[in-house]
Amino acid sequence: MHRLQNGDFSVCVPGVALTGWSKPQSAVAFVVPAGFPVQRPDCFWTDGDLTLQSGAAPANSQMSQPHPVHPGMRWFSYHPNIWDVRDTVETYWHLIQGRLLQAR
Repeated sequence: MHRLQNGDFSVCVPGVALTGWSKPQSAVAFVVPAGFPVQRPDCFWTDGDLTLQSGAAPANSQMSQPHPVHPGMRWFSYHPNIWDVRDTVETYWHLIQGRLLQAR
């Protein structure tokens, strides 16, 4: 975990197991905002070369939104539909894992 200059924290989890993607595993990074948990997390990143098995870019992802600590990662536009101030970093991690189960 890295504290960013703006007070946010960057979290990077290496070697996350994947199914249905171009790779069997990827690093996954996300930012915990300084205002957490009132301010909910928003988006995440994976290895830059992660694609669908077909080689196509995943839905709602791009390479033009750099991670603040790990350049070259693939950005996923991902927003929790439901968020409560009682939710935790673990809650957000499980939401990211759910998105990664949907290789689309």
